[in-house]
Amino acid sequence: MEKINWRELLEKEIDFIREALVEAYTDACGEQANSGFLHGVKMDFEGNVYHYLISPDKTPSDVWNHKAIEIARIAEFNPLNDKDENEEILIYLKNEELQAFTQFLKDKRPSLYQLRLWKPEIADRVEKKYIENYVANTAYEWASKILNEAIERFSVSVE
Repeated sequence: MEKINWRELLEKEIDFIREALVEAYTDACGEQANSGFLHGVKMDFEGNVYHYLISPDKTPSDVWNHKAIEIARIAEFNPLNDKDENEEILIYLKNEELQAFTQFLKDKRPSLYQLRLWKPEIADRVEKKYIENYVANTAYEWASKILNEAIERFSVSVE
């Protein structure tokens, strides 16, 4: 088998790879934070780029057989799990919803859990909108960082 210049292939397909990375990040970011699955991006020796779903203990066969490289894996996550929810969710409520929710809370601290107890459909809308905005603000930057790291990691040709 001939040597493959992965760095050259990565640089040639940079836009497709970044797009696949953004897609993987977008799909990983959501309510399924503890599903146990990973979203991966790989590229074969012809420069074809793939986004796929895989369990953490598996490796795609073409990567295992050195016919492709894995560029990244990202576990499914919910960005609200890492935030102080009370500040985040209030931003997405309409004025009349905020007033009614505040009355529902009485002296309790606002949270997505409390919002879900009050009105599940509003909680779903708030969570969805938050995740959409989060992805819009972070996916491209994450993808660019991962892509730069991959270019460095695969700067040596391998068989």
